[in-house]
Amino acid sequence: MTYQSLKDASVLADNHYKQAIDQKIVLESQAVAITKDLDALQSEVEALAKASLNKAACVEQKIMAKGVFDKRKELETAQADLLTINKSYQKEKDRFELTELAYQEAEKQANRTEMHWFSNPAAVLAAKLEEKQPCSVCGSLEHPNPAGFPEGSLDINQETVDQVRELQAQQLNKMNASKGLVQGYLHSVSDKMMLIN
Repeated sequence: MTYQSLKDASVLADNHYKQAIDQKIVLESQAVAITKDLDALQSEVEALAKASLNKAACVEQKIMAKGVFDKRKELETAQADLLTINKSYQKEKDRFELTELAYQEAEKQANRTEMHWFSNPAAVLAAKLEEKQPCSVCGSLEHPNPAGFPEGSLDINQETVDQVRELQAQQLNKMNASKGLVQGYLHSVSDKMMLIN
């Protein structure tokens, strides 16, 4: 090998070395850029993972909030129903009290009528006397002075007593029907109160 060939080889080697250094600098700068990109991507992946966890928490909170909202709506409906039932209950209770008073009055009237009828048996029997028929008490065929009801009292017979007892029974039926409705409303109120509480 000659000096010139060695010199040429040395220059060539220097050029290759410079090119290698330049390539190394370019590769190092690319490595730094890639590392930055990787760090940025890693940060983005972590942010997305955190956002995914937040989304899951938000979905869970939304489900819980919907449950609370639905329960509140159900309670508001139950309260509105309770107010309606309570008004109906109060009306029916008032109606029951009136039917109870009407029944008590009908019972008193029936008892008075029946007692009046029982207290005037002679007048009642005399009212049943027929001309030329024997008296059921004394057997006489003549009835010159039959007993009568005291002045101002009604002509009360078994039919009258039966009529006032029938009115009393009708009032009792009305009172019992109203009482059943009141009890039904009370059960409804109790059921709604359990829903609310």
